[in-house]
Amino acid sequence: MVDEFPGSPVPLDSPFYIQRSQVEKLAYEEITKPGSLLRIKAPRNTGKTSLMLRLIAQAKSKDYAPVIINLKQAEAEILASLDKFLRWFCANISVQLGLPLKLDDYWDEDFGSKISATLYLQGYILEQINCPILLCLNKVHHLFEYPKIAQEFLPLLRSWHEEGKHLEQWLKLRLVVIHSTEIYIPLNLNQSPFNVGLPLKLPPFTLEQVQDFALKYGFSCEKEEQFKQKLALLLEMVGGHPYLIHLAFYTMAKDNISIEQVLREAPTISGIYQEHLRSLLDNLKKDSALETAFKKVINHTDKINLSAMSAYQLENMGLIEIQGDKVQPRCMLYRLYFQNQLQESNPLLQRLKELEKENQELHRLCYLDDLTNLANQRYFNHYLGKTYELTAHQGAYLSVVLCDLDYFDIYNKYYGKVAGDECLKKIAQTLIKLVDRSCDLVARYGDDSFAILLFEKPPMMAVHLAEKIRKNVEDLKVIQDPKRIGLPSSYVTISIGVASVIPQLKEQSQQLIESAEKALLKSKQKGKNTVSLA
Repeated sequence: MVDEFPGSPVPLDSPFYIQRSQVEKLAYEEITKPGSLLRIKAPRNTGKTSLMLRLIAQAKSKDYAPVIINLKQAEAEILASLDKFLRWFCANISVQLGLPLKLDDYWDEDFGSKISATLYLQGYILEQINCPILLCLNKVHHLFEYPKIAQEFLPLLRSWHEEGKHLEQWLKLRLVVIHSTEIYIPLNLNQSPFNVGLPLKLPPFTLEQVQDFALKYGFSCEKEEQFKQKLALLLEMVGGHPYLIHLAFYTMAKDNISIEQVLREAPTISGIYQEHLRSLLDNLKKDSALETAFKKVINHTDKINLSAMSAYQLENMGLIEIQGDKVQPRCMLYRLYFQNQLQESNPLLQRLKELEKENQELHRLCYLDDLTNLANQRYFNHYLGKTYELTAHQGAYLSVVLCDLDYFDIYNKYYGKVAGDECLKKIAQTLIKLVDRSCDLVARYGDDSFAILLFEKPPMMAVHLAEKIRKNVEDLKVIQDPKRIGLPSSYVTISIGVASVIPQLKEQSQQLIESAEKALLKSKQKGKNTVSLA
């Protein structure tokens, strides 16, 4: 059996509703108390509205008069004015109870809209209805987007609840306030309804409830002990979140995928939870201080202390759980996903990018070689020193490739400076094409030599690049007359020395250059047009 796509309230007749017996027992008992106020709060998609439907059914079984007001249905024009909103609110109650609208009989601008609404409920609605009224206010968090309305209406709810202490007719009113906790506004707790009545938090599913859910979808837990263990892993991954559990079983049944695949892809941007996770990420990104606080939580393996306000807000978003004075991520899913999405940029790469930006200012800083438009030796040494220091902290490879044109002084003397400069430009363009300059650096290192600094490339990768450079320079076929000027090759060639190291703090970057120079000398001694590794 496959249910409808999860996310909507679970109908009364659905086999996929999982009971939270203790919570439901408390809720059912509370609505039988005269003048009661029940507050159901939890992050979105955790079963608040599904519980409300069962409260309505319970109320009907006791011959109460149920009224449901979904505050999400109030249009922006209505929420622009407290008077319009309260008239809309009272009219909704009247219609659902089958009573004629008599707003104008009780509305008096001299009294104001709050007194008028109170008189309408007390003198008309509660007088006309002879049974208890269960007034369920759903999506109350929608008002938080309209602070002026929220600051007036929520304390008014509290005052109606407190009227039952001295006016008997108000005891007929049983209030149920339902709201998601992701949105926060600084209400005055002594005036809002959020510190009176019975607060109910919806607990996460237990392993037994998850196993029960699996059985409803036709997955047998009794026959396969290993499947029970996998369900325990799913519980750990999503922290018993009802919607996330439901979505896992729905997807497994509908798309015939394994629980292993669900677990493997769960924290990725393409997994089944991508929309849920992206919504949480968007909310978190709206508050940089909260984002910073959550980074601390997910990057510590142990529980940590947070400020009371940060802990309160992150708990309301459903991202953490609080145990005593310490907090931890609510589930492994959130730790893994947000570690990836909120990870700080690699400080080394970030710094390398900053250094690369300096390349754009080479003209101003006199770090540019005018002929080739490459960095000059001065900048190369500056960049090497900074990169060497940073890499030493990261334990990454740093490689230097030194290139020297073979017999270039003879070529330059015979063909002239203009031809020599054109040859150097061609070599420079070849190097630019072959080197990843997002974090690596190409520089003119001398009259007829070039230097390349390679980040996070081990020796063999550096040698492979050097060999490509040697071959590409030869393939340029910059012609020279070997017989006339006494050279062994018909084309300009290049000799290359490579040195690689995982820097240590005690070492100096100059030693890396010296090693590359020794390797270059070795290439020249071997007959030039070759590559040598220090």
